Amino acid sequence: MDEIKVKKILFVMSSIKQAKRSEEALKKAFDSIEFVHASRSAEAISRCENTNFDIIICDYYMPNLTGIEILRHIRKQKNEIPFILIIDYQSQGVIIDALKAGADDYVIIDVAFEEMLPCVVKKNIRFIEMKKKYDYLLNELQKTQTEVKDINIHDELTGLWNRRYIVKRLEEENARVKRYDRPLSVLLIDVDHFSDINKEYGRQMGDLILQKIAVIMQNIVRKVDAIGRYTGDEFLVILPETPVEKSSVVAEKILESVRKHIFNSKGSKFQVTLSIGISWSPRFGRENYEELLSAGGKALFSAKNEGYNRVNVAGKYK
Repeated sequence: MDEIKVKKILFVMSSIKQAKRSEEALKKAFDSIEFVHASRSAEAISRCENTNFDIIICDYYMPNLTGIEILRHIRKQKNEIPFILIIDYQSQGVIIDALKAGADDYVIIDVAFEEMLPCVVKKNIRFIEMKKKYDYLLNELQKTQTEVKDINIHDELTGLWNRRYIVKRLEEENARVKRYDRPLSVLLIDVDHFSDINKEYGRQMGDLILQKIAVIMQNIVRKVDAIGRYTGDEFLVILPETPVEKSSVVAEKILESVRKHIFNSKGSKFQVTLSIGISWSPRFGRENYEELLSAGGKALFSAKNEGYNRVNVAGKYK
């Protein structure tokens, strides 16, 4: 079993003789340990407020306040330091009260006191160390769960929503639109000639382009809008409460901002263009959200057929 390490112990004892007796017993069991003594109740409470201890060992018989009363004051401070109460045979009746007040353990003063005290201290320190490990592992588990959840809904490369989540958002938004008869626009965005870019400049450069486009779009759309990576080089943008006329303005801003950006690969400077298809409700999506995707896909295909680097609206403005 691992060595139990204790750095600092607070003795709360009015009897110097008893404090020394306890100290000598623990010195044999622990290395490099610091002992702090408090001979008065107020001093003990004050020290607990201002100093971190590994454990508190307190005599039941103290001037002004009993050990249990001192314990209650310490626990009111939300202080969870392990607390061991020292009692004698005549005071065994206080054990239940001590445990109810929050004592972690007790030691009865008898002929085996020097052997029992280190054992009880080790047991309590071991417990607190196990609790620290448990809390650490629990925290790590919660962090991992958060990371897993994040992976499940975010695209690893761009940080945008992934395909599954952005489609789910579209389904939810389309259902809301049908219920409340509100406008909704959807942009399907594709990077022009992306496979050629990868061949000429490499996949790493292709990844950087996708990341930069993601940042540009995030800087243009509103917080209520949603952007996702739909396929490899295709993005889906959902614009709630946005009629088609306004969504066309957003699409043109995205198109222009990306077109203006200069990319640099090994001394070669180049620009990237987009093709964008827009679908909108209430013209599309009455049946289901897939109708919006289908209409947007056809508008995108049309934009590419007409020469790339443009915005096309499904169904125009009828």
